[in-house]
Amino acid sequence: MSTDFGQNYSLGHINATVDTSIVTFSPSVDMFNISQNASSLLIPLNGSGYGQTKIHIAFSITGAVNIISGLLYLLLDIKKFEKVPPSTRASKRGTNEVLYNRACLTKCEKIMFTLVMGVVFFMFVSVECKNQSFLLPFVMLQLGWSKFDGTYLLSILWGFFTFGRALGLLFVARYLSPQRLVSVCLSIASTALVCLIIGGALKIDALMWAFVPFLGLGVSVVFPTYVVWIHENVVKVKGKVGGLTQFVGGVAFFVDPFLMGYLIENVTPMSLVYTGLGQALCSLGTFLLLAKWIDSKKQ
Repeated sequence: MSTDFGQNYSLGHINATVDTSIVTFSPSVDMFNISQNASSLLIPLNGSGYGQTKIHIAFSITGAVNIISGLLYLLLDIKKFEKVPPSTRASKRGTNEVLYNRACLTKCEKIMFTLVMGVVFFMFVSVECKNQSFLLPFVMLQLGWSKFDGTYLLSILWGFFTFGRALGLLFVARYLSPQRLVSVCLSIASTALVCLIIGGALKIDALMWAFVPFLGLGVSVVFPTYVVWIHENVVKVKGKVGGLTQFVGGVAFFVDPFLMGYLIENVTPMSLVYTGLGQALCSLGTFLLLAKWIDSKKQ
């Protein structure tokens, strides 16, 4: 347990540091997280359906993918890849400084923004973590699936999550503004959750196989895109701001499983998709209202 705590504590610092150091380039933020997503894709397949867990293989795969991801990030830095994608409305001064048209907020407005943005992050991270943690018990309890089939569905979720991050890295984030990208992704995730509600209620297995991939795609790039939007429109993201986003996300990962565990066990397994849809819509709606208010505060 102490080893696991130390690993996650260190990775939390790395996540916050890298997110803030390359926040001007959204695809780079995506790439830094691809390794853990790819690892999560592979780990559920290591003997899960046969009752044999070869843990050393799982950790070996995780380490190898993290090394490859780190080398890719190093290559990106050495090649001095363009830090400002075409979608960013910013100007350059000299060779290193990038100027953004940020909102001018009073101290009270900054506090209000922090609280509201905290709600946006909390709601989204709850959507992300609940599907990663409870998709397997959901299909087993609600649809009567075997653990073997549920594990493959979970791996598909992680696979498309990873694919979405890579797609954002190579193409999408370079040509869509952060606000538009968040709107598209959360709309996809919400649509997928509606279809999963129908599939779960009517016990249609095909809907699960068809729309879980879209759920993975929909939530894949939202968190780092939120961070990039804050940097471009509100305040320069440094250590404190980046750490705050990680802290709020950590609180959601801590609180939501308690709620979902209680609801699934004592109410209905469908609580997973019901609350997921509500939280996704809440995060998107609150963000769009906040973005409109921030635009009105720009000079």
